Amino acid sequence: MSNRSVMLAVVFLAGLLLAGSLFITAGSAYAQGAYSDKDLALGTYGEDVRQVQQCLSHLNYNTGGIDGIYGPQTVSAVSAFQKDQQLVIDGIAGPETQWALFKIVSQLQKDLTSVGFDTKGVDGCFGPATVSAVLSFQTANKLKADGIVGPETKKALEQAVAAKKANTSATVVYIVQKGDTLSEIAVRYKTTVKAIKDANKLSSDLIKVGQKLVIPSGGSTPTVPSTSTTPSRQGRFGELVPWSEAQKIFKVGMIATITDFDTGLTYQVKRLGGSNHADVEPLTAADTAKMKQAYHGEWSWERHAILVTVAGRTIAASQNGMPHGTSTINNNFPGHFCIHFLGSMTHGNNQWAPSPAHVDAAHQAMVRKAAGLSS
Repeated sequence: MSNRSVMLAVVFLAGLLLAGSLFITAGSAYAQGAYSDKDLALGTYGEDVRQVQQCLSHLNYNTGGIDGIYGPQTVSAVSAFQKDQQLVIDGIAGPETQWALFKIVSQLQKDLTSVGFDTKGVDGCFGPATVSAVLSFQTANKLKADGIVGPETKKALEQAVAAKKANTSATVVYIVQKGDTLSEIAVRYKTTVKAIKDANKLSSDLIKVGQKLVIPSGGSTPTVPSTSTTPSRQGRFGELVPWSEAQKIFKVGMIATITDFDTGLTYQVKRLGGSNHADVEPLTAADTAKMKQAYHGEWSWERHAILVTVAGRTIAASQNGMPHGTSTINNNFPGHFCIHFLGSMTHGNNQWAPSPAHVDAAHQAMVRKAAGLSS
């Protein structure tokens, strides 16, 4: 073989290798975006299944729970999704089905962000930040705040996106800060309280920290914020903060003040640990007594809506009231208890939570209550 032939062969093989490399890279990116390159079917389990269940559930397809186990109800939900998307209906969440799911959730994230409800990025996964954005959108539009994008929420979002496209020139979205009032915001943006209330469909002057307000088109660049420290709503509700962020605010070893939402009783706790949620202990015997008073004198696994005040933030959360596990403080509390935040999970697979780690619906309902998103 001549030197020229050898050189051509080497170039050809290099081209094949490069093409193969690009194909593999593209396939990996596809798999990452679509959650998995595997066929998920009846009997499979794991994080891939949980992500698909979470997306389907929040898109109004009932998977029978978000537990990472591909059971008959998940098969049914996937089949319904495939039918709506005109895919092959086999109940198996293969790459094509997962890719369709990825694209729908990505577009939802883009739409929510475009109308002022930030999903903290577009990744095609229905994580806590996307749930939070949906809840905030539903609340702002007087819809049932359940985090599920059903027909009414979908229609309202489509209308909001259309309105945004029709009039994007002067719309401003303002996030309520501690101490804000509608009158102060109106002065700051050179508009009126009525105009803000009308633009946001508000029935009262009450607003909460973290709430997003659309400033009507008459508003302009804000003036220097007021230095008033009068608290808005007297701290009635907490911020809706995903667990991924909350665990960085309420770090292990930190002390927080807990306010029981229904009774108003307060006590201090110290974070002991926890990776799926916060494991905490009452700080003193007096704090233990206050907590027990909030539970009417009897320890219980009952979920309570609470506000967690720590590091200058007040965050919506939920706790149980049952001592269990490790104890490190002499405080008349024989163990520790759990505090859950938006999207946090149970430990799972132990004597107190024998089922696999999962997002506990009862805890999440209390988190939403503490954030003012449900009664």
